[in-house]
Amino acid sequence: MKKLSQLLAGSTVLTALSTSVVAHPGHDHSHWTSPMMHSILGFSILAVAGFAAWKLRSRVKNTEKGKN
Repeated sequence: MKKLSQLLAGSTVLTALSTSVVAHPGHDHSHWTSPMMHSILGFSILAVAGFAAWKLRSRVKNTEKGKN
């Protein structure tokens, strides 16, 4: 399980940092809405990742309770 979570975390970081995955030819960082849109995107990604981690943790806890 630990190896899977490390692999998932590593691939998530690499995907988030890859400019060719995030950007497209019309991607304009000089537009006045750019900081707001990037912040919204970043916060939404963090919210989804946090929710997934919370659900995974609760599922693991429930599975461990069932074994005891």
